[in-house]
Amino acid sequence: MERRGPLVHRAVRFGSLALLVAGILLLLANILPALSYSGFSPTRTLLQSFGDPSQSPLAIVFDLVIVAFGIFLILGAWLIWSGLPVRGSRTVGLLLLMIGGLSAVLLGAFPSGSPQNVANINGAVTTALFVGSGLALLVLTLAMLRDRRWDGLRLYTLLSGVVVLVSFFLYHQGYVGALGPGGAERVALAALTLWLFAIGTRLVRIPVYSGRFPTSTAF
Repeated sequence: MERRGPLVHRAVRFGSLALLVAGILLLLANILPALSYSGFSPTRTLLQSFGDPSQSPLAIVFDLVIVAFGIFLILGAWLIWSGLPVRGSRTVGLLLLMIGGLSAVLLGAFPSGSPQNVANINGAVTTALFVGSGLALLVLTLAMLRDRRWDGLRLYTLLSGVVVLVSFFLYHQGYVGALGPGGAERVALAALTLWLFAIGTRLVRIPVYSGRFPTSTAF
């Protein structure tokens, strides 16, 4: 089987920038509200608490930033579509990543402790964010096989997905130890954030096609 590479479509370049912006926004969503959060603890304070207006003075900032993160994650996943080989794993993986992005949008739209959080929608979309994103990375590992554009990132993508899912599972089941629920959640978020930076940096450095369609014999 022929190995693909090394060029990408121009749209993928824009997708890589969107993923980098998503990573920056996710980082800001974790840092900015913590600066004014009374009694903030990295081991006890959960991400969704930052959106609770009764606890977080910068709740509106968190909500807006996390919504923007979700939008850029969806946009990035859509634009990098052609940067992966045509396989079912590409479709499933990127759709799961988009589900994670949509979950982030809903997380900001239905904040914890707000009147909008009917039937604990916030808790459900928080779970969907972590599970969808973690599974997306595992599936995308399969989509990256035999494509040298992803050399060096396949194993990292796999490990990142495992960290996201295991950390969130430990948090959800209460097996967090010294990390605490907030710490376990932050480990999962850190793995996702770093992956976004890694994939965005890789894609933005790959040359694009000179025209609308590839001309390289490497494809």
